[in-house]
Amino acid sequence: TDSITVRSLQVPVVSIEGPTEACYGDNVVLTATEGFSYHWSDGSSNSTLPIYATESDTYQVTAVNVHDCYATATASLTVYPVYDTSISVICCTNDLPYLYHGHSFTQNGTYEVHLSTVHGCDSVVHLTLTILESPYAIISGITDICPGSSTSLSANGNGTFRWSTGATRSPITVNTPGW
Repeated sequence: TDSITVRSLQVPVVSIEGPTEACYGDNVVLTATEGFSYHWSDGSSNSTLPIYATESDTYQVTAVNVHDCYATATASLTVYPVYDTSISVICCTNDLPYLYHGHSFTQNGTYEVHLSTVHGCDSVVHLTLTILESPYAIISGITDICPGSSTSLSANGNGTFRWSTGATRSPITVNTPGW
């Protein structure tokens, strides 16, 4: 009679190490552990899988040991967006300094503001700031009048004027008290 001995060979215990989150455009490396040869879902066969993060995905690796036993592991990578946006702001000199996310601006120009998203991804805002001179008016004339008389009030400054009477020219003649 013949006899045969059947041995149980050890299956590799494979896992994937590396980040589970990345920002768009990051270079990420996933590493397979425990194996003699590797087969990744993209067809590569190294123990490491370099990834240029552009979209969320799931990656799979099969590790084979010297006895041709295999095991498979999967890992998910979530890719968060980065932003590159432009905004234009118009403000007046009396609104200065203009504050934007902790940055202070006092001159016309285009600025690059670097911010971080809630996921820690670097983003850029191109801020175009236009500063206009704040309007002002100086009113002159006699402001105390007797009943039945009138006075002439003049407005000087930049911009256009609208008196409380609704008039838009200067000077105006008033004969009643008021604002």
